Amino acid sequence: MNQLVVLGITITLFVSVGILSMTSTIYAEFQPPDNGGPETTQGSGTRWSL
Repeated sequence: MNQLVVLGITITLFVSVGILSMTSTIYAEFQPPDNGGPETTQGSGTRWSL
């Protein structure tokens, strides 16, 4: 029973962290680029690959 509770808490934590990182990545994607250079698109590509 205790192992099941710990497993559920761990899965919930991982899922919530993943959702938070995904929403922050999507929010950063829709933000206007600072200097409009090509490095912004490369940065978004590395963010999506992570």
